[in-house]
Amino acid sequence: MEGVDGFHFAAEHEGELNGRQREVLALVAGGRTNAEIADALGLTLDGAKWNVSEILTKLGFASRDEAAAYWRWRNRPAGRLQRAARALLPISGLKLAAGGGALAVAGVAAVVLVIAMRGGDTPTIPPGPFTLTATVEVQPRGGNSRVQWWYQDAKHYRFEIGGPPAGQRTLTGVADGTWLWYDSATETTYQRTGIPDLPSGMVASLPISILLGPANAPDIDTLLGDLRERNTAPGSFARVAGGGTVLGYEATLVEWGPAWSGASGTNGGPETVTSGGMARLWVEPRSMWVLRYESDGLEGSSIRAEITGLDFGAIDPARFSFAPPPGKTLGPTGDQPGHTTLFNDAAGSPVRQGWYAITTLPAGYGTRSWEGNASDANGSSTTWLVHMSGSNKQLDQNPYVRVVQAPSTVYAGAGATGDRVTLATGQVATIAPDPSGALSLVFDDGETRVTVTTNALTRAELIAFAGTLEKAR
Repeated sequence: MEGVDGFHFAAEHEGELNGRQREVLALVAGGRTNAEIADALGLTLDGAKWNVSEILTKLGFASRDEAAAYWRWRNRPAGRLQRAARALLPISGLKLAAGGGALAVAGVAAVVLVIAMRGGDTPTIPPGPFTLTATVEVQPRGGNSRVQWWYQDAKHYRFEIGGPPAGQRTLTGVADGTWLWYDSATETTYQRTGIPDLPSGMVASLPISILLGPANAPDIDTLLGDLRERNTAPGSFARVAGGGTVLGYEATLVEWGPAWSGASGTNGGPETVTSGGMARLWVEPRSMWVLRYESDGLEGSSIRAEITGLDFGAIDPARFSFAPPPGKTLGPTGDQPGHTTLFNDAAGSPVRQGWYAITTLPAGYGTRSWEGNASDANGSSTTWLVHMSGSNKQLDQNPYVRVVQAPSTVYAGAGATGDRVTLATGQVATIAPDPSGALSLVFDDGETRVTVTTNALTRAELIAFAGTLEKAR
């Protein structure tokens, strides 16, 4: 598989990668070895190798070099609104455009009220809650997709993208207030991750390769500025080019380009940068909703997406509940393949049933190391959270928070000493300085003993952090 023309299959299947595999692929594209990837992401070496193997299989590549070349092309400077892939995690602002390759249309029932307003005196589109139906067409490959999007607020939304076989929901994402769950019909497992925190008034966006729905900009001038800022390709532009009527609303036509760009070298020769094409956005200027999107793509391809239905009535809260598909389990992402009791917590550490997931990181901290054996019923785990100002080496000499988990039976008869405190979860814990002078907090639920140690957090901060740990069931 060589060149941009060989990227179509990968573009159509990128949505099958989970969040951790996207991180691994970015490091592969940066030239990292499996050992370096494991160290950077806190994985075992086997876990890093397995993720690389899964990436090659899902994207149809025979080598790491092919996968790396695809990822560099996919993230070219002007490709942020014209990527040929499907990202699963909505992210803020115009960076929402992370995907492409539309799916074939499926028989997903539309639960919308089609607006048929005519004339120039139409009311502005309210910010929500809303139910939206859209069609997406990709030519000459990809066919049509049908998208449904239910949006209550920044923590409660759902999208369904229909694809083959007919009647099957190919891609589903649900934010239930605590977790963002997603399921693809091509996967044997489903996934979950934290719901992205967005600035006030910003709407979590559709995970497709176009800007459709709320533009997350207060006015046309700000939207133009955002487009210009994110497109640094030669000859880039963003401008108002007229108007039109979509769904009965008077819309402003915005042209943005180049719609694509890429860089390549031949036989070791100098890199050649090419770019071209144009994207067109029809924006209702009072509400700043994008009602229609069109784009010229690579090698004669094109994308056209349009909202076909809107409903601003109440949404059944049941829409924002995720029911695991029959026969599927929560997917492993960080340790070894085949252990369906594993999943990644918000810190990226593998967790097994009975352990506690790190759902909230202390401000300024990130995961720097994880070690343990999540597939062994008697195994333990150690997760190091190190302040971003620290390094990957000599972790205990940086500002750190260390979380150790092990079966309660390992500590039979060995009680923890210190002051008794009650966590936000209701767990009773003890807290005291350890021999090194760091603070150590311990609690035991009879199944798992958790020890949280820090050389930087205050007593109150340590108690608050321990109260955010969530037991995995």
